Amino acid sequence: MGLAAEVNLAVVPPGPVGMPQPRHPLVESLRPGLEKTGFAVVADAVDPSLLSRMTGEVRRQLGRSHFDPPFGDRPFYGEHILRAWDLAGKTPSLLEFLATPVVDAINQLVLGDYCDHALLASATAHETHRQVGAKSQPYHRDEEIYPAYLPRLPMGPEYTFTMMVAATDFTADNGGTLLIPGSHLWPRGHLPTPADKPVALTMKKGSVAFWLGSTYHGAGVNITDEPRLGIIFSFCAGWLRTLENQFMLLDAKAVAGLPANVQRLLGWEPHGVLGQHDWRSPRATLEA
Repeated sequence: MGLAAEVNLAVVPPGPVGMPQPRHPLVESLRPGLEKTGFAVVADAVDPSLLSRMTGEVRRQLGRSHFDPPFGDRPFYGEHILRAWDLAGKTPSLLEFLATPVVDAINQLVLGDYCDHALLASATAHETHRQVGAKSQPYHRDEEIYPAYLPRLPMGPEYTFTMMVAATDFTADNGGTLLIPGSHLWPRGHLPTPADKPVALTMKKGSVAFWLGSTYHGAGVNITDEPRLGIIFSFCAGWLRTLENQFMLLDAKAVAGLPANVQRLLGWEPHGVLGQHDWRSPRATLEA
């Protein structure tokens, strides 16, 4: 008898069934615009006190950073942009933000049909300074960090998305992210052309924008004297590998005191059988 015939499918655990149905009213109000354009903005999404702490902690990390070096003929992230990485392990206020309902709601909206739960792929920040004469960031899809084995079908599954917290006002003049509406409906290989007109992401301080991993976008150019600061979270389906290794940033002792939904985002909950420890949830070690 061949090996395939010997496999008892009855003992194979079931696959992902999707996140619990969204209950946050924000979800359904954002869905129509997101499905049409591939991005959306939530105004006044961050408590001012929390945003102040996030901004202060992030700016301390940016003070240890440097402007982006060239990548080829120019920096990929844009000229005169300070960047900070691995912020989940360096800025406690960002973990506090991850516990807020708006984060759960947007994760359910974008990834809820495609995985049991999402993971925090990265937590970073970009501060864009005056860039007169510079070029905007090349248009790209965030999902392109994954192999092309994952299909890109119009209105098909999403694997990742990016959330940007506006720590300062975003305007067209200070380099608000440029997004191409409807590009999430394009098949793989369909690239932006000069005929595709981008929209500058404009929003007030304290707002949150998010766009699908399939939406073409790129950072704009700041021609003002005031830096623009964005605090950026990327999320992926729970069965994908994250961009940053969260286990290297926060140990079990640090994670044990966090809310369950944040522990899950940081990878301490298996996705089906993926990521289990001793055939149980890694969270069991936090409770021991």
